[in-house]
Amino acid sequence: MTKSQKEIILTMRRALCSYTQIAEKTGLSVGAIKSYCYRNGLNTESLKSSSGFCKNCGKPILTPSKTRPRRFCSDACKTAWWNLHRYDHKNSSLIKQFKCNVCGKEFADYSSTQRKYCSRICYQKRGSQND
Repeated sequence: MTKSQKEIILTMRRALCSYTQIAEKTGLSVGAIKSYCYRNGLNTESLKSSSGFCKNCGKPILTPSKTRPRRFCSDACKTAWWNLHRYDHKNSSLIKQFKCNVCGKEFADYSSTQRKYCSRICYQKRGSQND
């Protein structure tokens, strides 16, 4: 299999073309195409689960072969998305209400955490209250 054939397979599989269409275009057997796609993470299930676009900003993501699909283009986008969607499951049994030990403000967080303060500012103020 030549480098140009591999590039054709990659572009056509990302466009969700069938193995038969790729085999006709490259001149390789369908079995060879299937085997190459499976070994390199280009099978239909992995392609459909990874849309190839950042969940936060929508930019296309180029994932190197033989690595798991990425959902975000950068760490900044990942952090921004999680900050916006952290409490999407308002009725979830995992999220509980807590009361800040400094200001008394109520805040929500996962029940497994040991948070005592609503923000970093209250955490920093905690020492001055004890004096």
